[in-house]
Amino acid sequence: MEGADPDSIDVAKMGTNAFIRVSGRGSFKNSPALKRFCLDSYERGSRRFVIDMAGCLGMDSTFMGVVSGLACRFNEGEQKSILMVNLNAENHELLETLGVSLIIDTFEEAASQEILQQFCPQTDDLAGLECGDGTDRLTIETMLSAHRELCDVSDANTAKFENVIEYLEQKIADLDGADTES
Repeated sequence: MEGADPDSIDVAKMGTNAFIRVSGRGSFKNSPALKRFCLDSYERGSRRFVIDMAGCLGMDSTFMGVVSGLACRFNEGEQKSILMVNLNAENHELLETLGVSLIIDTFEEAASQEILQQFCPQTDDLAGLECGDGTDRLTIETMLSAHRELCDVSDANTAKFENVIEYLEQKIADLDGADTES
């Protein structure tokens, strides 16, 4: 389909499991939709979230921050709620570098088929998430929250993202100023 965004997220719910398939890049553009789906699914009883990364070309820090924030919210004791499967070496390394792999279960490609069969045996009824263009207020708020989550996961991330957080806080302040002028 001409003009279609190559970065997409397809989802399905099966009992207490939610299945998410990332195609293209996991990014700030599709992170608000991912977060909304997971929060809604959790409210409706989903307790295990399986994210299939077989078609994922890469992830940005917002995407990883959203995943870590969801894991911190959903994990119950030692039971991790998010399983990320079919990770290539690069994506696995990204999760390890930011400490996200400490709060989610990660599986490289070789171990993933058993996990998919166990938690998501039927994934034929996938629906695409409606993702924005990355310029709206919700996206900026999601980006800010995601980067704060990454700093909570690992102190080492604070130095990496302090400038990003300051920039995003200023963007929101600018939007608030523009709202009061209207």
